[in-house]
Amino acid sequence: MRMLCFIAVMLGLPAFAEVYKVVDADGNITYTDQPQPDAQLAPLALPPVNKIPAAQPAPPGEDNESETREAQPEPFAGYTQAYILSPEQDQIIPNQQSNIIVQLWLQPQLQSGHRVQLFLNGQPQGAPVDAATYQLEDLERGSYQISAQIQSAQGKTLVSLQPVSIHVQRHFKHR
Repeated sequence: MRMLCFIAVMLGLPAFAEVYKVVDADGNITYTDQPQPDAQLAPLALPPVNKIPAAQPAPPGEDNESETREAQPEPFAGYTQAYILSPEQDQIIPNQQSNIIVQLWLQPQLQSGHRVQLFLNGQPQGAPVDAATYQLEDLERGSYQISAQIQSAQGKTLVSLQPVSIHVQRHFKHR
């Protein structure tokens, strides 16, 4: 049975054929797999994916100081956008959802050495992490305020994000 399925799949695959380029009297170009008297065989070459030219080494004896300056990364100019993408402001978290994923939007993305400190009702949640996504687990019923700070490698606050309020629904027993 497997062999029969394999044969059926192989027969369904298109065969590799030659591609021909035809130019009509008006200069219109058509590509086809059908050979024609005035057709030329078209090469099947894909364009390069990387359009940035490869770096060429300097000839021996030339000064490479300008290349060294170009290779150094530009100094970080700061985050142009930083906010809590998820959860949304005043989002209601239903009974069945025990974990809440907090996602930050940062432009540019989180820089090497920078850390995110997440806060729940003003209290830090664990140690700062080098990720823009965080998971809050098993929150009790009630309203919460989520905020975050982007910190440098030295612990200096670079950006404080606008807080977001959420409302967690949970079942509770009447006494």
